[in-house]
Amino acid sequence: MEELISYSCVAIITACVTMYAVYQYEKKKGLETDKAIEKITVGEYYGSEEWQKKFELYQQRDFFQKGDETPLKQVLRSLVPANRRLSEKSITACFIGAAAGVFLAISLKTSLFCVPPLMLFCAFVGYRLFMAFKRLGDIITSSAYMEWQENMYRGDDGHLNPKEIERAYKKGRYIQNRNSFFCFGDGIIIFGDQTGIMAVTSDSLLDVSRVAGKRRIYDRSVAGLSSWKKFYDIGRLSFSIDLHLSVTDAKSSPLPADWKGLIDKSSGTGTINLEFNEFQVEMIMAEFCRRKKLSYEDSLKKIEVRNFDKD
Repeated sequence: MEELISYSCVAIITACVTMYAVYQYEKKKGLETDKAIEKITVGEYYGSEEWQKKFELYQQRDFFQKGDETPLKQVLRSLVPANRRLSEKSITACFIGAAAGVFLAISLKTSLFCVPPLMLFCAFVGYRLFMAFKRLGDIITSSAYMEWQENMYRGDDGHLNPKEIERAYKKGRYIQNRNSFFCFGDGIIIFGDQTGIMAVTSDSLLDVSRVAGKRRIYDRSVAGLSSWKKFYDIGRLSFSIDLHLSVTDAKSSPLPADWKGLIDKSSGTGTINLEFNEFQVEMIMAEFCRRKKLSYEDSLKKIEVRNFDKD
């Protein structure tokens, strides 16, 4: 009995110390995010020498990929829902793993010093297993590409032919992060995320603009407890790009169901938001200005600071 109490005390102390360390880290990062948003608001963020150096280094390792190097199916099938924030279920998986570490320590009769490492190891394994099964389920049931492909082959008049899209993609260049994809094809723009995929003629893309803001790093389902609200309100600086479209007189692929509300049916225009990192957004804007023969300096001024959690 005394041995069980000792193990339990070590486990509780380890959990408390870990949570406090995570809280302090997130609090520091949250303050850094607030300062960055303030600089963006007053127009000091992108013009800094520090940011320009970071952008130059980033371009050396990430750039537009050629469409003929990777099949379009392979790229688009990777756009499945991927929750990059810790959800309530994944946090539960971590705690279950940590508890398993305690029981493992007791069953193996290890020393008290071995309990914290076993807890952390089992918590990590539990989290990774949860995310692996979740992603497998997403691939099987929720591929945006599969839904898009099904819509594409219905043979609706006025829509872009799948062969046209494939041809345009192979001659074009694309950029992708974990969830979003954007391709400057040959006369066609292809883009999408886990919500859906769409292709429009190049003339249909009227404008692009930056969006920056604070996005909560934890799922709001665990932010209900008032005592934890301040902790879970800490967020990270997130960047995305707004695509201003007109599909009135241009051919396009069928609109994904979740995007229909963003296109005004009477005017045929609308805005679609895709999430990329800040440097990818910069690269897309620069390429758009080059192709449209627009002033890149003027485009730098187009940035909106938005509260993503209220979208």
